[in-house]
Amino acid sequence: MKKNRFLKVLIGFIIITSIFSITVFAKYFTSSDTVINNLGVGSINVKIAEKFTPNDTWNGDKINKNVKVKNTGNNGELVRVSIIPRWIDENGNPWPGDTNLVTLNLKNTVNLGETIKKDTWINGEDGYYYYSSILPNGSQEDIDAEKNNKFNAKSRYDDSLTNNRDGSIKSNYSSEILSSVSLNLNGLSEEERSRYKGKKLIVDVNVEAIAPNKSEISSKWINLNANIKKYLESICN
Repeated sequence: MKKNRFLKVLIGFIIITSIFSITVFAKYFTSSDTVINNLGVGSINVKIAEKFTPNDTWNGDKINKNVKVKNTGNNGELVRVSIIPRWIDENGNPWPGDTNLVTLNLKNTVNLGETIKKDTWINGEDGYYYYSSILPNGSQEDIDAEKNNKFNAKSRYDDSLTNNRDGSIKSNYSSEILSSVSLNLNGLSEEERSRYKGKKLIVDVNVEAIAPNKSEISSKWINLNANIKKYLESICN
């Protein structure tokens, strides 16, 4: 019974993750998208649009990782994102590296208590950034293209920079939330720096989408900050 109740709560709730990994002092970079949990009912769907530009060798300098979110479903959606750095060793096992050395260069973000503008990302103080607008669906042509796997994360990002055939802006893409990642090793001794050689930094970009109504907020996103919940409810139908 508990399992059935859990499944009922998650219906219409989708999570996807973009995994971005870089190995320190080595020529190794990867970026991929994975659907973690797709229990939607067909109308809720979301994808990551990203431009990933690796350097030849990464020594901690800024590396571009531009991230947006795209509504690929049939209706408007509420969206939230978490971006979490973590370390693994040469064998892919968790490694206790210092994530405080990692700088996530975010864009279009606003803190609670500040003026919230349209199409920004609100820091929910719970590890998530909440999109300040309902993310609209795209055209039927675009929805069909996604169903037929005509896009990947990179081509999706490129598409976000273009207009619709009628010249209008493609509003089913969010504003950019992440532009790059940096690693500050300058304050470390040579011995400390050597510990990071060959270790891999993983940046998980987790995206969640739900239908834009009050009941969905209460049942899918539990224990929200009261101010975030009030704001999200205010923009729902």
